[in-house]
Amino acid sequence: MRDLVKISRDLSSPSLQTDYDPILADLSLHKTNAVRAGDEAEAKRIWCIEHAAEVQQLYHQAYRFLQASQFYDAWRKLEQVELGLNRLRRHDTEHWSSFYLNFIDSKTKAIQGLYPYKIFMSPEFVELQKKCNICERPISIRNPCGHKVGEIYNGEYCFRIVTDFEVVGMAFVESPVQKYSVAFMADPKTGGMVDQYNYSTVKYLYDRWPSPYHDWQVEWTKSLHPKHLFGTLRRNEKCPCDSGKKYKNCCMNLNGIIRPHAVFDFKYPINPSLQRVELSY
Repeated sequence: MRDLVKISRDLSSPSLQTDYDPILADLSLHKTNAVRAGDEAEAKRIWCIEHAAEVQQLYHQAYRFLQASQFYDAWRKLEQVELGLNRLRRHDTEHWSSFYLNFIDSKTKAIQGLYPYKIFMSPEFVELQKKCNICERPISIRNPCGHKVGEIYNGEYCFRIVTDFEVVGMAFVESPVQKYSVAFMADPKTGGMVDQYNYSTVKYLYDRWPSPYHDWQVEWTKSLHPKHLFGTLRRNEKCPCDSGKKYKNCCMNLNGIIRPHAVFDFKYPINPSLQRVELSY
């Protein structure tokens, strides 16, 4: 079993080749020993390192899914990265810089901002029964167990497990609690999912992003695009600029159609000619 110094050294030099299985196995053993010794503080410290390793691993998995053009799978991993960082943020400040968590946090948000997903499904349900994952006691307003959600007990994160619920509705929202609930179309013949989204901006990034730890920035602006790119537009049709207005009341009298324009700045590119590139859509 490797000591925590060796594990921390491995996590401070992460790469796609990092094997996280033995790292997480060793951390689990260290945490078990701390719990047996009654060292609550040490068990919590090991949980923080363990969770940092899991976040790094999820980030690498998201990068690999982008490489394979599995965009929705990458999106789900990025959401797990975001949730993992949120759980870790209140408990650990020591390892954020040394384990690249600040970088992972900023790049996760930046990649999510490149995705075309705008509408999400949000289920509405009533929790009928739930229990604490630490003590497994049933929980209600009048019968709390004493464990606080979000705290660490014996090296474990406290949350509630919903054991019975009732679905009361489904809503379409722009700012979801669960980002994995992307609204996809369905094939009327097969009933299977149809991915109708344009991932050109995301693809443009990963085609020029040599590794998950190469830095880059993106700046969003707007520019006029030639009208012939949008076919024959009728006066009363919705304007392609996504303003929600009719074409006659929006871009018809301009020299072009106003559309988003992304300027990418790759800080450490493999090819210096890719230092600054622009993409419009």
